Amino acid sequence: MNPLRWIRNVLSGRYRDWNDVHNQTFTEIWEQASALPPPGREILTDLLVSSLSICERLVGPDAPNPLLKVDFRHLNIDQFRRLHAAQTAAMAGTYAAINPQFRRSIEQGLSALFPSEPGTNATVQ
Repeated sequence: MNPLRWIRNVLSGRYRDWNDVHNQTFTEIWEQASALPPPGREILTDLLVSSLSICERLVGPDAPNPLLKVDFRHLNIDQFRRLHAAQTAAMAGTYAAINPQFRRSIEQGLSALFPSEPGTNATVQ
């Protein structure tokens, strides 16, 4: 990372904004996922880590060329939750297609993690 970019992000408050909104959202989702019964807990926590990496690459403060031209400082907690829900559900759908024996536990886990996102289970089916 470019040192000047890092200094700009620190001085402008971009890291503070990222920590206030995105990390709070991810922590809430992570705590809910940690309370799930196995094997859904292990599967969905792994997928959430992948979702975190993708989200940082899409809109994060350190993304050299963000894939989405959105200033994350304008995103709120619900929008970050929807972003993680869509990413996790897409990866969970692929995982369930490869390992159909885990389909039911993945569906239950997604329903528990993202109850207000009706499309999450549709990607698994």
